[in-house]
Amino acid sequence: MAKKTSKLKAQGSQSWYKLKASAEGVKLFLYGYIGEWEISASTMLYELSKHDGKDLTIHFHTDGGEVDEGMAIYAAIKDYPGKVTGIVDSVCASISSVVLMACEERYIRPTARLMIHQCHGAAYGTAAEMRARADEAETINNQMIELFASVSGKTEDDIRADIAESDCWLSASEAVEYGLCTGIYEQSDNPLEASNFNAPKLKHLKAFNAPDSLVAMWQDNGEDGEPTAPDSPTAEPSQSSPDKLTAENDDMPYEEFKKQEKQRKTGINQLFAKYPKAKKLKAECLEDMDCDIETARVKLLAFLEPQGDTPEGGNPQSPTPAGQQTALTASAAQSHLSNYFGARLKACSWDDNNPYRHMSATEALRAHAGYVGDTDATQMSKKKLVAHAFTNNTHSLGDIIETHVGALIINEVANLESWHAPLVTRQPMKFGTNDILIMNDLGKPGVKTEGGKFTQVKLKASGDTAVLSTLGYEIQVSRELIMSDKFDFITSQVQKAVRNCAQAPADSLIALLKNNPKLKDGKALFSKASGNEVDGLIDSATLADMSGKMADAQTSEGNPLYLKPEVYLTSNQRAKKASALMKAETIKDEPNEAYEAFSKVQGLADLAGIDVAYAFAHNDHVSFVEGYHEDADGVQVETKEDWKSDGATIRIYIDSVIQPVDRKGVMKQNIKAPA
Repeated sequence: MAKKTSKLKAQGSQSWYKLKASAEGVKLFLYGYIGEWEISASTMLYELSKHDGKDLTIHFHTDGGEVDEGMAIYAAIKDYPGKVTGIVDSVCASISSVVLMACEERYIRPTARLMIHQCHGAAYGTAAEMRARADEAETINNQMIELFASVSGKTEDDIRADIAESDCWLSASEAVEYGLCTGIYEQSDNPLEASNFNAPKLKHLKAFNAPDSLVAMWQDNGEDGEPTAPDSPTAEPSQSSPDKLTAENDDMPYEEFKKQEKQRKTGINQLFAKYPKAKKLKAECLEDMDCDIETARVKLLAFLEPQGDTPEGGNPQSPTPAGQQTALTASAAQSHLSNYFGARLKACSWDDNNPYRHMSATEALRAHAGYVGDTDATQMSKKKLVAHAFTNNTHSLGDIIETHVGALIINEVANLESWHAPLVTRQPMKFGTNDILIMNDLGKPGVKTEGGKFTQVKLKASGDTAVLSTLGYEIQVSRELIMSDKFDFITSQVQKAVRNCAQAPADSLIALLKNNPKLKDGKALFSKASGNEVDGLIDSATLADMSGKMADAQTSEGNPLYLKPEVYLTSNQRAKKASALMKAETIKDEPNEAYEAFSKVQGLADLAGIDVAYAFAHNDHVSFVEGYHEDADGVQVETKEDWKSDGATIRIYIDSVIQPVDRKGVMKQNIKAPA
């Protein structure tokens, strides 16, 4: 159970909905990673608050996560006023085993496993700081051991001995015998609702020293460490209602789940609006997430039939706005509203049958209010109407805009060319200090003799470290912009912010080159003593010399590195001359030694007015590492806070760092005549 080094804030569309309430009774499924990016304490508190002290069951299928979040979830469950029963469906490992201890009764399926161990983590800083981290880890271990002892009845010394050397894995019967589980869960008359959540990744199971039988079970199920796309449905879902929120689409993104659930509840509320006698049935339909709008309509008709309680116009249906020829269901109207704002923001194309297409924003919002039966909104002023649309579930304007800003980011990034990509090696990282992993000086394989001979290579971290930085913009999307239909302005500002964020890693690389930082050996990245800094004009001789030195570079043991001269980087003006020199096979009928000296010449305005150029080998040789957040690669979007009546602030940002690690694949040219 890793001790996190810094807090991570959940990033909108990057979060996957793993904590799910079942419609059958009060059940929660704690399936996934425990941490602020997936299942957080705030998520658990929100789920618990919805059930108002009712007895509930939590199903566990998780290989753990962050200590702090796990401890907070433990406290949330412990303080819940109702009875909480825990059921281990598959794997309950690491910090999730602590969470399980908060349940009053704890059952485990015959095929499931439980794992407890000491906390895992990394330390950096001064010797005193690292000793303090070690003391903190020991405190956490003592807290967990004390908790396990209080539940199981075992002594703290016994538990400490069981986890002293390695992870302690327990089968179902062993977990019951150990005292951590109350009994074996075998209720054939009350089968568990089908679930399609991702299984723990094999890499996590192996890292936790899971028994071979457990690892083999997921291998047999086709688990390869990456989730696979669900099979395509055999029939198109009805436009009249959102998909049923069942096992068939449990893997949907959290934002999509929220959107469809809002549509479902809005449609059901409008369906029952004129039937106060069906209040109890409406509550049942709203509570049952498997009950879509059409199912609720059938139930309402069955309820009304013996009473003859049918409104004018026949069967219950969504109200029809004035002037419209055909009524829309609430879900169809919501889909059209989303398409309207997406198309106005240029994030998607228009739907051919969108009834709002030729309306202003406020006209579209007012028409939508009529479609979904929000009669009060149809009478509001423009200002109040837009404010209302940002804060109510019948319009969900804030969610719509955030979704389409995310689509704008995807579209804009797809059209950008990243000149620095062939020059860096990308590595996923977390917030905090990260080890740089490289392997450049591999050397030649040994010559095999009768006895055999092999070159020994030890794979390890390079000793370099890097810390991610967050760079971005905050863009205020106000209701005044919506009221005045300034969608082109919103789009242009978002696109500009995206381009600048996407360019941030390349800008960081340029700044790094100019600063000429020291590497871990204490020497500057570029120096004449190291042989990777030269003086010379932009001419055939200098270009050929730089290319040749790079191609002939050797390892510390004298073996060739096989570097491929890739990019020659200078100002745009100088790039024209360099490019012309490298494209000419001959100059004055003589062979041109600079012909194809580098694969590409790149001009940048950043180097204008500076008498310098840089040369790079292909990233087959690691000269620079570009770190990105492992859970949020590339440009991201989030709201600074919840949408309010006057709009919200959208953050567009990127988590990135560029770190130099080796000088042999990069050169600097001072553009001047050599002394």
